[in-house]
Amino acid sequence: MNLQEFASHAQASGMIVVDEMAYGEVQGYPFAIKAKGKDIRCMNISYKVEDRVPAKVIKNIKNTIKMQGITGCNVYFINNNRQMIGVTCAGAETTLWNHVFAILSIVAKSLAEQGIRVPNVCPICKQGLCDSLADVGGAYVPVHKQCCENMSYNTMAATEANQNSGNMAVGILGAIIGGTIAAIPTILTIVYMEMIFAILYALIPLGAYHGYRLCKGKMNKAVLGIVIVIAVLEIFVVQQTLWYISVVEYYGIWPNVIETIVSFYEWITLDELIADLAQPAIFTALGIYISYGQIRQNNLTQERRAHVVLRSLYVKNSAVLNLNEKSE
Repeated sequence: MNLQEFASHAQASGMIVVDEMAYGEVQGYPFAIKAKGKDIRCMNISYKVEDRVPAKVIKNIKNTIKMQGITGCNVYFINNNRQMIGVTCAGAETTLWNHVFAILSIVAKSLAEQGIRVPNVCPICKQGLCDSLADVGGAYVPVHKQCCENMSYNTMAATEANQNSGNMAVGILGAIIGGTIAAIPTILTIVYMEMIFAILYALIPLGAYHGYRLCKGKMNKAVLGIVIVIAVLEIFVVQQTLWYISVVEYYGIWPNVIETIVSFYEWITLDELIADLAQPAIFTALGIYISYGQIRQNNLTQERRAHVVLRSLYVKNSAVLNLNEKSE
């Protein structure tokens, strides 16, 4: 099955299709299906619910799927979040959609039997009485049509304005300032607690990214590279700050910063320098990995996200999709 066939089948079943995603609702439970690969032999189904789902519900879903003779499936909590359920379904092209339809009904029935509710407020305005469904924040959930449209069009207007007037040089300056400020917690914990918390290094790329944005840097594809380079350079900022503090404490003087930097590289050998930077480099890489999903955001990704929200929008003024009959 290719992507076009996936889209055709999903649309024929009443789903909304956006690229490799298909969206729908069964028994009041909104779902999203992601097709995996060019030759589609696997689909991921995801749900976002209001209540924490007990582990026994996942176990019940697994048992029911097994009892119906469906193989190649896995049911789990997405990112260990008890409010997000994922189902991976793999199989031959001839049976894959039938299995997906059956799983959609199984999950909806299991959630309903346990009284698990869908989200009851719009994730954008935090108010109730939602009139639509849309893919917002990586989940297909109830929303207000007006909220989705306002958010998406505002995002597109903001990205266009930034593309026309953003200043990369000023943004880089903001990234340096933001990254340096974000490095302060790491320095303080090392100085006062004599400990290194790897998670604090995640603040450095985030600080650089938000510093770049706050200073109206042009949010093009270069942003990710700029943030990563500055995050790496902040390793040296942390190192030289700690060295300066040790000099002040040992000699009881406040020397010129340039002099302490020069003295550091005169005093330390190459092997010692590499050893000194190895752990911070690993932690910084970890910080970049942890914050990657956010620091990779630029005008193009935000505009694409806005289009996904609009294209996945389903205004509930007609009967909701019911796939029970298709699974029988």
